[in-house]
Amino acid sequence: MFTLVTRVLQGNFGIVEDSFNDAEFFPLINSCEKDVTLNILSVLSELLSAGTHRRIHYMISKGGSEALLQTLVNLARSDSLDYSLLLPLLRLVVKVGQRDANFGEKAQKLEATDVTLSLIRRNLTKSDNITLCIHAIQIYASNGMYVYIGPKFVTLNIE
Repeated sequence: MFTLVTRVLQGNFGIVEDSFNDAEFFPLINSCEKDVTLNILSVLSELLSAGTHRRIHYMISKGGSEALLQTLVNLARSDSLDYSLLLPLLRLVVKVGQRDANFGEKAQKLEATDVTLSLIRRNLTKSDNITLCIHAIQIYASNGMYVYIGPKFVTLNIE
């Protein structure tokens, strides 16, 4: 992950595309240490906000959106929900999701929609937390999220 962050920061996209390993995103998913995950999220957030859209699209092409969604699912399903990790992660999920055309489908496959809806239910009295969750649901819906209602699937379009 730190290799990816360094390469994206330097802007060496041609070199990165040849030697990038998708497994470099997995430390973010598997990291049990709060400080490591928080540092990775803050670096990614700064890289993706300071640069062009090219960085976000490159991250998406290498499986970054799936890694963020899987991290969200793992974090939300953990025994102790840590909002100091969850809120920056949701901000990054929203930022990346706005640029990923298949984000809703990916969220549905990884069960991130169910997890986000359960986070909304848990945080009905906390407006800061619920706002990010609702924004994430809006991003899932605007990028082709299908929801099972009764005997058929319907497409959610929230505008």
